[in-house]
Amino acid sequence: MKPEFACVLSLGAAAVASFAAAPAAAQAQSSGEWQYSEGPEICRAYRSFGEGENSILLQLRTFGPGSAVETTVASSQVPREPNSVRLVELGWDGNGFEDNQVGVLGSVDGVPSVTMLTAHRSVAAFAFTYDAADVVTPLDPAAESIQLRVVGNAPRELRMGSLAVPLSRLTECEERLMERWGWGRDYPLRVTTAPEMRDPQLWFFKAIVYPAVQNLTRVSSILQLRLKVNAEGRVAECVVQSSPGSSLFGSKNCTGLRKMARFNPARDSLGQPVESYLQMSITFARFD
Repeated sequence: MKPEFACVLSLGAAAVASFAAAPAAAQAQSSGEWQYSEGPEICRAYRSFGEGENSILLQLRTFGPGSAVETTVASSQVPREPNSVRLVELGWDGNGFEDNQVGVLGSVDGVPSVTMLTAHRSVAAFAFTYDAADVVTPLDPAAESIQLRVVGNAPRELRMGSLAVPLSRLTECEERLMERWGWGRDYPLRVTTAPEMRDPQLWFFKAIVYPAVQNLTRVSSILQLRLKVNAEGRVAECVVQSSPGSSLFGSKNCTGLRKMARFNPARDSLGQPVESYLQMSITFARFD
């Protein structure tokens, strides 16, 4: 079966989506405040709803400036099929569900979960999938509720309040990550244009591969990578930030990007080529 390849290079907060009417969803009220944590490569905001066996966790994870937002819902009502993929419908403030989106199943602290990519800013996101489903959908920072349905399961609604504060806290965390990675908080002032892929049709689908065993066994994953692109437009450094399902998603694709990727380098305020930072999300999804 021939795979579908999707590429999302610019998805901003003003993106307009078409919505279908949403069925009535069971509502869950927040039972706790937003909490925050961070690691060497990840910023995390999370909030719980309900208690006991019926509790639900909403988690937002980012991987540096310009990354998509991994939006995860963990609940006993999510299918327990780790590293498989399902179609998911996502909506905000009761306006209805968007088109089907890729959702990767996993777990958070042992609780079944589904993770989707959302974005409120421009992102570099790609997909290697055998189904023509959306890879990234808009995240509405002003929304106060989220509606979600894993196709084949009952819809749920989480009333989480405005996302403006948690997204602001995640941005602050990303600035600290940039300092930790050696780029500094003044990176946007020093690097005025981002690196751009050069002739991607010549190398992208050679550099990015679905590991053979994981493809055969239908293991799905959302891979997160942090790249350093040098002033010559080559990938000088590739860091695997998250590679659920198998470390091969990260190791094989970092190797391919270092060997084959070509970029028009970023430039400083004087127009000179400089080394730069690039965050990249790649979804590997087998529906068949």
